[in-house]
Amino acid sequence: MEIQLYNNFHLDKLCDLITQLKPHGHLDWPTDKTVTKNILSNFTSNPSISIRVLVNSNEISGYYLLEEEKNISRIVVCIGSTNKNDHNILLSHVLDNYKSNDNSGNIKIQFPTLKSQKTVNDYFRRSGLSKVRTYLKMDLDISHQMNFPKHETLTARKLKSTTEYKILADIQNEIFLSHWGYSPNTQKDITDMLQSFGNDPNLITIIANDQNDIVGYCWPTVYQEQETLTGKISMMGIKEEFRGNGYGKFAVETGLFILKSMGAQRVRLDVDSLNAKAVFLYKTIGFVTINELYWWEVRCPSQR
Repeated sequence: MEIQLYNNFHLDKLCDLITQLKPHGHLDWPTDKTVTKNILSNFTSNPSISIRVLVNSNEISGYYLLEEEKNISRIVVCIGSTNKNDHNILLSHVLDNYKSNDNSGNIKIQFPTLKSQKTVNDYFRRSGLSKVRTYLKMDLDISHQMNFPKHETLTARKLKSTTEYKILADIQNEIFLSHWGYSPNTQKDITDMLQSFGNDPNLITIIANDQNDIVGYCWPTVYQEQETLTGKISMMGIKEEFRGNGYGKFAVETGLFILKSMGAQRVRLDVDSLNAKAVFLYKTIGFVTINELYWWEVRCPSQR
C-alpha cells in the first residue's frame, strides 16, 4: 500500500473510484465519468490544488484533494476512500506532511465532511478536531414551468468577455471579504476556477440597476447526477449598499431560470448556517435543507 502523487496515469482508476463513492466532502462530483475526467485533468493545471492517491495492488482505494489558500493560511482537504482504515491512512499522511513542514505561521487545515458521513465525523470528534462551522446543503425542485424574473429597476446580463473576470473578482471580494472562510480572488484565480471545476463562464450573470451600477451577481453551474442534470448556485451576492431591496431574490431567481433553461430539474446550494439573512432568503424561495456540511479544523503550529 502506497500513497502516490496523482498524475494522468491514475486518471481512469481515480475517476472510477470517485463515481463509485457515496457523496463526501465539499465537492459535488458529477456521476458522469467523462465530466469527472475533464475536471480531474484540469486540476493538474491549477498550482494551488494537489491530489494524492492510495494505491494497493495496483488499484486505487482512496484519495485526498488538497486546496491551498495561502492568503488566509488555510488548507482545505477532501478525503474519499472505500473504507475507514484507508481514510485514516490518508488523514495521517496529510497531518504528518504539514506538521513536518517549516512554515512561517500557523496553518489551518480544514476537513469538510457531510453530516451523513457519520463514521468519519465520529472519528474526527474522538481525535480532537474542532468543528468550526456548519453549512447547510439546500435543494429546490425546478421541474415546473418557470418564467424569467422581472424587476422594475434591475437587469441581468452575461459576462461580456474574459476581460471582465477582474470585475467578477472585485465584486466577489467586496461582497464576501468579511465572510468566514472566504479567500480573496484575483483575475487569475477566477480563470483557474473556471478551468478547474468545469464551470461555464457563459452562465455567470451580472446584476445591474437602472443607473448601470453593478449591484451583485449570480454564478450558476450544472453537473450530471445519475440520470438527471442538476444545477447549483455556486455563488450569489449583492453589494452591501444595495441590500434590503429584494435584489438577492431577483439574482437567485435569475440563476434558477438559467439553470432551468439548461435542462436542470433540481438546484443545490451551500450556505453558512450562521448567515441568517441568506438562509431566510433561500427558504422563502422554496429551498429545503437536505444535508449539512461540517468543517473540521486542526492547526499545525509553525516549526521554528
